[in-house]
Amino acid sequence: MGDLMYVLDTNVLLTLQNHYFPDVFIQLWTNINHMISQNKVISKIEVQEEITSKEHKSFWDNINKEHNNSFYQELISGEDLEMRK
Repeated sequence: MGDLMYVLDTNVLLTLQNHYFPDVFIQLWTNINHMISQNKVISKIEVQEEITSKEHKSFWDNINKEHNNSFYQELISGEDLEMRK
């Protein structure tokens, strides 16, 4: 079995930001950032487009930038990969 990857949807990102404040839940955010840097936690490009609140957008865009724009990714299905060959 391969390594697990977690894909976070809009509701998870907003809940994290609204209820698990980085300055209070320091270890949680350290772990999240570590998992992002290991490419074990990502989100879809569509989620980036769904976040419309300026505060939320800025927060998650900054996290994406901190990780060399690797947080938001295009997800490709196995079928899509086959079609691209």
